[in-house]
Amino acid sequence: MKKQIRNRTSVILATTLLALSVGAMASAEERVVATVPFAFVVGHSRLPAGEYVIRAASDGPDVWAITSEDGHHSALVTTIAAPSSRVQTPELVFDRFANQYFLSRIVVDGSDQREIPLTPARMEHDVVKLALKN
Repeated sequence: MKKQIRNRTSVILATTLLALSVGAMASAEERVVATVPFAFVVGHSRLPAGEYVIRAASDGPDVWAITSEDGHHSALVTTIAAPSSRVQTPELVFDRFANQYFLSRIVVDGSDQREIPLTPARMEHDVVKLALKN
């Protein structure tokens, strides 16, 4: 448990740096542009490091699209409303397990935060699945 907390803390610190590279956000269309400096897993997809546009994919707030700026990599993910925190700037939060980064939260602003449910079974499945592909 302490290791999980330490890993999450180090990833949150890393995303603080990431938040510095987060770009524009349009108010009419919730959208965040971010540079992710490492490969990561979102939903059922593994995406490489790079520039990504994160936006709501439908009229409702539950489905979000993560697309590389060049359009070559993308993923759709179902989210749930997350409790608001003191974060006021857009950011992405990642959890790290077995040297893999999992997108776990999308913060558009202090009042709009979306969480991507991660279960230990899901993370273990993804880590094994990804290890077999490499």
